[in-house]
Amino acid sequence: MQDFQKGLQQRLQEHVQELKTGKSNAAPAGGSRFRVAAAAVEAEAGPDLRELSVDDWDSALAEAGDTLVVVDFYTNWCGPCKVMLPLLVQLQQEQSDIKVYKLNCNKKNKELGMKLNVKVAPTFQLYKNSNKVAEMTGAKIDELKALIQEHK
Repeated sequence: MQDFQKGLQQRLQEHVQELKTGKSNAAPAGGSRFRVAAAAVEAEAGPDLRELSVDDWDSALAEAGDTLVVVDFYTNWCGPCKVMLPLLVQLQQEQSDIKVYKLNCNKKNKELGMKLNVKVAPTFQLYKNSNKVAEMTGAKIDELKALIQEHK
């Protein structure tokens, strides 16, 4: 079992590196390597980021004030969302002057996601003083970091 877990962890690290560099090795038929890496991420996510919902959306943004807030709109079934999670945790740890939140676009939050024009997962929206200042889609950590620097 330990060999299996080590293999999953190695595949995860390879896939995260591919996401960072934008270079991708060909996946086996059906993309199974990606699903394995996503499952490993889910198991190794580390400390949780604050999870928002429709119930605390407005208050969370208001509490942040002029601090830049990055909101990760994700779904449970989204492989790229799972791959991004440890990168977002790391981002939050490295940049204490921002807040990184996540919002599951599930049934409870679906209406809020639609109201905010979220059409794909992952979608990242950046807020300051409760106002959206930027948005991007896709599991592209370097682009997200650049967007954050632009709006700090």
